[in-house]
Amino acid sequence: MTNNYTYDNAPIAIGAIGGSGTRVIARIMSEMNVFMGSTINEEFDNLFFTYFFKYRQLLKLGEDEMWMLLDLFVRANIGAATALSVKEKEIFNGILMNQLHSYPDSELATTLHSHISSAFESNKPVPVRWGWKEPNTHFIIPALMRYIPQTRYIHVVRNGLDMAYSKNQNQPRLWGADILGQPYDSSPSFSLSYWCAVHRRILHCKEIYPDNILIVQFESLCASPIAEIARILDFCRIPYEEETLEKLSTLVSAPPTIGRHQSYQSDIFAPEDICFIQEKWASVLN
Repeated sequence: MTNNYTYDNAPIAIGAIGGSGTRVIARIMSEMNVFMGSTINEEFDNLFFTYFFKYRQLLKLGEDEMWMLLDLFVRANIGAATALSVKEKEIFNGILMNQLHSYPDSELATTLHSHISSAFESNKPVPVRWGWKEPNTHFIIPALMRYIPQTRYIHVVRNGLDMAYSKNQNQPRLWGADILGQPYDSSPSFSLSYWCAVHRRILHCKEIYPDNILIVQFESLCASPIAEIARILDFCRIPYEEETLEKLSTLVSAPPTIGRHQSYQSDIFAPEDICFIQEKWASVLN
């Protein structure tokens, strides 16, 4: 499968482990006139992405199937009206069954199915810049980079120990058993092991695609918003004025949950996970 994307309409994608601060990056992109999708929720998640890619069977797909999903996703977001082929209809309708098995919210799945069906039948202007925010984007990085090589992917990371005690454990609950090869449990230790497994993979992807992946430490964004926002916009090749940085910096605020792990015990975590955070991961962020 081939595509005709150039930098002007290659996407800016934003991902993370849920609860890491991706929403503020999406708001910054929106303020800079990056089209983030026609169907987004309060967290700025592109729900078309959620529909196509957020279910456990995704991890078992081959590259041809993944590319077809990417093609359908892009066409639904910014493509001209095109009829689905018989094979595409089969895949598209099959996703609904996966979604109904993955989530209790069957009404949302069927509603999205209807919205996306309508999107395929609608002509949409191709924006100068477009993208999406959906935390689970990190699972499709290899296929995405091969499908649209000029993609800019922003991965937001928060302190893994803080994330281990986060109330948002949606990703470990959905993907943890497959990623770690053991049954899911709701413990902070399991959550941290998932965090480490994901970020080992992110670092590997960045080694392969160093110019296409930007890692943004949420704590650094909160501490130095102007400098970090400038770094993000430079990475995305979005021009800006100094006054713009000042305005955008007002979107950033440090939540009281930064450093929350200090209120909990730390001897429950696997030594290799603590080592990864203190050594390997810290060296990359600095």
